[in-house]
Amino acid sequence: MGSAFLDVIVTNVVTRSCTLSGYPVVTLLDAGGQEFGDPAALPDVEPTAIELAPGGIGRFTLHTTNGPIGGPCLADAAALRVVLTPDTAPIDITTTYQACGGFDIWSAWALGAAPTG
Repeated sequence: MGSAFLDVIVTNVVTRSCTLSGYPVVTLLDAGGQEFGDPAALPDVEPTAIELAPGGIGRFTLHTTNGPIGGPCLADAAALRVVLTPDTAPIDITTTYQACGGFDIWSAWALGAAPTG
């Protein structure tokens, strides 16, 4: 019981810098690639924009409850669909993810990979 967190890591693979601002849109996908449930809820605070140099790494963190605390669990997602900014194409990330009692973006746009430990 408690909370479950998932850091989503992105890498700038082009030869110019890019800016990530606002919150990404994250939805759950079933095994057939169809979206289900509501998109991840967004915090009420404005996120800080980050600049990713070529090869730069950024991340944001998803949050859900670990078990049916605060509401029922949805079916396991086979993937997450992430739209980083309104002008980018969706990225589908294959992973098993179960949202219980909804899911939300816990924090957005930090530079570097997730801290360990």
